[in-house]
Amino acid sequence: MLTVYGIPNCTTCKKAREKLAQLNIDYQWVNLKEQTPSIDTLKWILESEGENSRKLFNTSGERYRELQLKNRFSELTIDEKAELLADNGMLIKRPLFVDDNRYAIRELPTWLVEEK
Repeated sequence: MLTVYGIPNCTTCKKAREKLAQLNIDYQWVNLKEQTPSIDTLKWILESEGENSRKLFNTSGERYRELQLKNRFSELTIDEKAELLADNGMLIKRPLFVDDNRYAIRELPTWLVEEK
């Protein structure tokens, strides 16, 4: 089943949830303030993104700036990045769509729309 990670007051998340409802797509909603994806899921996405792993981070967020990740991002290992994301859901770009062996960051996945 599709899992959508986000925060309730995020405009992009609200729009995604509305679109999922319009398409009649079942999904599980997870509030990133309460729960983050598993370390294994985060590592899988980070590894899949490779050089673009920063794409999973909310680079415009306050927490990203507080931790000064812009200056040290390239020094972090995949494990360290996954730990940071798992420890603080506000670091994750949202919404995050995860479905079995597929994922999408921020944008409604085309594979969801195409399968409908």
